[in-house]
Amino acid sequence: MISGSDGWVSLHLADSAPLTLALPANQPAEIELTDAHRVILDMLTGGGAYFFRQLTGNGHTETDLKTALWELIWAGWVTGDTFAPVRAILGGGRVPASGPPRTPRTPPAAAEPIQRRACPGPCPDPTVAGRWSALPTAEPDSTLQAHYHAELLLNRHGVLTKGAAAAEGVPGGFATLYKVLSAFEEAGRCQRGYFVESLGGAQFAVASTVDRLRSYLDGIDPQRPEYRAVVLAAADPANPYGAALPWPGADREGAARPGRKAGRWSCWWTANWRGSSSVAAERC
Repeated sequence: MISGSDGWVSLHLADSAPLTLALPANQPAEIELTDAHRVILDMLTGGGAYFFRQLTGNGHTETDLKTALWELIWAGWVTGDTFAPVRAILGGGRVPASGPPRTPRTPPAAAEPIQRRACPGPCPDPTVAGRWSALPTAEPDSTLQAHYHAELLLNRHGVLTKGAAAAEGVPGGFATLYKVLSAFEEAGRCQRGYFVESLGGAQFAVASTVDRLRSYLDGIDPQRPEYRAVVLAAADPANPYGAALPWPGADREGAARPGRKAGRWSCWWTANWRGSSSVAAERC
């Protein structure tokens, strides 16, 4: 859960976005459209990408259009071609909050062509920098979407578990993926097994992943195991904590717990992956 003044950002490849974007039934309630929203949508739904300055005019102030543009972004109707506006917001730039969902409305058809003004140059406001365009329509066939998500997550996670699928927020949840993965298994496209201890019985992986796991075991001397430190971002799919594994708990009551430290490095040291004999540090 996030606050009403914050929002989720998701990344989609242009060539596969219709297969990874949420279907309308899985999207949050949309915004109630105003004239400013319609000005932007009428421009963008015709195709192409435009600088913010090209969206201005028609009796609306730049402030109104900026507010409307970001409401359309939070609603999942509009996207940009650069991450610079997000960086500007994180750096302290002022931008309208996502706000609570409002009454759903159907987007209007482009009734009248709106004058597309020549762009006088990039907008100096970094929170609306770059070019803006309408998001593509999500693939309406949920089976095709589930098929693509199954392949995507097998490649992303290596060993796909129920916890990892839940963390990805796949439409339909793991139950939908399970049907596709079972069909993959019958066709010889993946394997089901108990590859990693304590991650549950419903684990799926392609043959190359299983072979790689076995190669690690073959190269380990149980009498003299070798360990090396690997630093992973909390949101990296390779980081199992928070997805396939719960976040480690403190060993004793009142012990320091890991957490985000603004502007400072944090680390979690543990003697084994189950989280026993662990110490939290604010710097590393």
